[in-house]
Amino acid sequence: MFWNEENRQVFSGITMSSILFCKHGGIITAKTSGQRIWTSEVFAVACATTGGPTGGLTTAQEEANARYIYNFFKAQGWTTEAICGLLGNMQKECGLNPGKWQYWEYTDLGYGLLQWSPSEEYISFVGISHKSKLNEMAKNSPQELMDSQLDYIMQSLGNGENGVMQRWYENLAPIYLKKKSFVGEVPSNMTVEDYKESKCNSGDLALVFHASYERSGDDEKELNIRVEAAERWYRYFKE
Repeated sequence: MFWNEENRQVFSGITMSSILFCKHGGIITAKTSGQRIWTSEVFAVACATTGGPTGGLTTAQEEANARYIYNFFKAQGWTTEAICGLLGNMQKECGLNPGKWQYWEYTDLGYGLLQWSPSEEYISFVGISHKSKLNEMAKNSPQELMDSQLDYIMQSLGNGENGVMQRWYENLAPIYLKKKSFVGEVPSNMTVEDYKESKCNSGDLALVFHASYERSGDDEKELNIRVEAAERWYRYFKE
């Protein structure tokens, strides 16, 4: 049984493993044990940290995007812990907003879910004619923008195939992992496959993803933001 919030109706036949497609775009999945479903639409706001329009997503929109991202990577075989480690980094980088620029339309700096810097490669991957098209996608086709970024993440975790630069380097991770201690026991360096299959603490995996993929200049206080966000998303999806 499940409750449809929009039409105020109860339907049968839906379980935790059910996935439905929404006619308005996005997917619908069960959040708790078959009693309620959540429409996983996608949201984006064209904005910038500096140099352009400010803005961001509401909490409800962040949650919708998180569910969409969660289902994408779950289908790729990632553990909940690994996905939440990734979400913790996305939360810190852009508030789960795929339409965010680090500096408005400046491609030498970051853009998107993981603030890829420089962002020219992602823009080339999307195959758009001009960077301003990304802002149009954020406004008019947020799901298309999101899907392109999730595809780009999968490509950039690989070995530089299809012209996409490899961004995961486990051999560089120990340098960045010295900034903050783990809560549990975690290998000093993880391959991509190790990470995807890991059931280590989600906050620890946020640090692993940061060290292996992001490699920002965050200090311990800023890394804590990633850790706390990852653990918060883990609680959200394990309810």
